[in-house]
Amino acid sequence: MLTIIGKIKMLNLNSIAIACAATAVVTATSTWWITADYKNAKHAAIVSEMQIKANYALQEALVKTLEVERQNQQFAQEIELLSTKHKQELQNVQDDFRRLIDNSGGLRDPNSADCAAREEKPAASAKPSGQATRSNISKNLERLLLSESRRADEAATYAQTCYQWLMKLK
Repeated sequence: MLTIIGKIKMLNLNSIAIACAATAVVTATSTWWITADYKNAKHAAIVSEMQIKANYALQEALVKTLEVERQNQQFAQEIELLSTKHKQELQNVQDDFRRLIDNSGGLRDPNSADCAAREEKPAASAKPSGQATRSNISKNLERLLLSESRRADEAATYAQTCYQWLMKLK
């Protein structure tokens, strides 16, 4: 009988140990499952909140960018108008300058010996307009100087326009 009681006690201890182990496994699994659902829900809420904030920030940045783009476009149009007006003024000045050169008999080299003599003797005879005298420069050189001055004025206008644009963007 003792052996039967010992076996029953042994069976009970084994059953109890197995039941405890099974309970621990079931409890651990269910706890993990419940906390995993909670963690996933919490993570999804945080990600959703971050997406909402990011979309709001993106919308604000887009509105600011469009406003700056509109301002830059308006300024570009203003600068373009000023540049066109300035180019027209330069063209008028160059036309006036060309007229003055034609009326005065062409461009002269003030450092030439003939020019100094001509200033002393205003009644000196003039040579044909296509040829250069010692003091007058040739028509080809005159055209070259005028075209280079026009290019220099255009470069200065372009540089001024760029400078105005950069100062506005600062």
